[in-house]
Amino acid sequence: KVSKESQHYWLSSMQLFSLGEEILAKQDSKTLQEKLTSAGTVFQRGLTCLRAGSSAQQPLTFKIEFIKCRIQYLQVLTGLVSAATSLQTSPPPAIAAALEALSRDDLQRCGRVTGQLRKVVKDLQTCAQQWGALAESSFDADAASLSEILVLQKAISALAVWIEIVCLKSSLQGRMYADTEIEFTPDMVDDHSPSVELQSLINTFKKVASEFKGLSEKPDIRPISHHHTSCIFSCVRILNSSPLPYPRFFFQSLQETRLKLSVTPQPRTAGEPVSITTSQFLAVKVEGVIERSCAESQQARKVSQVLVQLQSVLQSAKSERTPSHDKQQDPGTSLEQCADLQNDFFSVQFLAPFPLSGLYTLNLEAKFIDP
Repeated sequence: KVSKESQHYWLSSMQLFSLGEEILAKQDSKTLQEKLTSAGTVFQRGLTCLRAGSSAQQPLTFKIEFIKCRIQYLQVLTGLVSAATSLQTSPPPAIAAALEALSRDDLQRCGRVTGQLRKVVKDLQTCAQQWGALAESSFDADAASLSEILVLQKAISALAVWIEIVCLKSSLQGRMYADTEIEFTPDMVDDHSPSVELQSLINTFKKVASEFKGLSEKPDIRPISHHHTSCIFSCVRILNSSPLPYPRFFFQSLQETRLKLSVTPQPRTAGEPVSITTSQFLAVKVEGVIERSCAESQQARKVSQVLVQLQSVLQSAKSERTPSHDKQQDPGTSLEQCADLQNDFFSVQFLAPFPLSGLYTLNLEAKFIDP
């Protein structure tokens, strides 16, 4: 029993995430596709519980984004297994040779598996970008947590490259990957020494790299064949066999950095627009102060600058000009400035133009920049 409903949802989500990792790593009679699909369903249920446990006081932003990235990663692996299976279930058609000659793409002779694998490569690159965005947005994360996220980002991006080098090798690539080695070398934050769990994850990706490297050293095997699909199945099994370690920042934050902003001018009444004459500039002053939960000397990441971005968007125009003339002028403006800190305080000013008469919305965003 727990005292709060949010704690109930938190514990329920943890149970479901553990169950999902167990389904992936468990050795049983289920196929890869069944394991990935079943685990993805369990993770979706866990994400629902996690969102239910989120509140304004405890938004659980990092936890939700981490699980969303984990689910996306599983979905891409599911697509990878499905693409590899399609070579057996849907062999190349009789006109594959004609399609190859017509498109000048020698991989078209392999049928629909070519397009599916190329889509998986793009999905892997998108997934890696999501992990990278998570690392950038997690300013208060400790070095170990950031290192794990960056390891996952690099490994997923490398997996896309390995599939393209080994399984999608064609004359269209030319010498694009001539100097690319199939190996995995992780990047650590501030020379962080990896923990046992993170080292196990790194070793898993090194095993995957060795699988692709072993196949690439057999030039007599033309892609895409059953050798390549067997390599893909083996790599996915290796990835599933190692449960993903959850970073410390998922459970505990060692620091908390907050930003308080003051913007002028302000409307007299909330929701009331600020009036300004057309073709004039509005002077917008942004002042801010950094608040920390611990001493600056104890912080893992420090703030060196603050990037302030201002964007104006035209909501409704009141101009009598023709629509074609309005399209020639951009009603939206994007401005940004990097502010240096003085005793945790900063101040910037913008001159926002309004070329067309109408109602505008100003969106202000501030981002921390570490050294």
